[in-house]
Amino acid sequence: MSQHLDALAVGQARRIEIARIRGEVRRDPYRVRDLLLDPPPALTNLTVLDVLRMPLKHGTATPVLSRIGRRAAAARISLLEPMGSPSSRRAREWAVEHGLWHVCRRLPGAVRRTA
Repeated sequence: MSQHLDALAVGQARRIEIARIRGEVRRDPYRVRDLLLDPPPALTNLTVLDVLRMPLKHGTATPVLSRIGRRAAAARISLLEPMGSPSSRRAREWAVEHGLWHVCRRLPGAVRRTA
């Protein structure tokens, strides 16, 4: 029984960490850039697309993500790679260069800042 409770505690700690990161991203959407370039351990199982979707509200996500998905497919990039995968490096770099702009321009009052 102890092993079961330990597994539940680990899972809960991971969910709490992801919720904290989502809160940071909602306060500062440009934080997504840092998360894509250097993902924390809590995000290793999330896809690149999930991280790009973090700052968006539920209703605005569909058109933006469709646009990003089409552009990624045209560039032969898979945004469904897990963040922790070595093969996701190219997708994460593409998302920072191309996808992040589409996400951040949809935010109310968004002003593009340089890194």
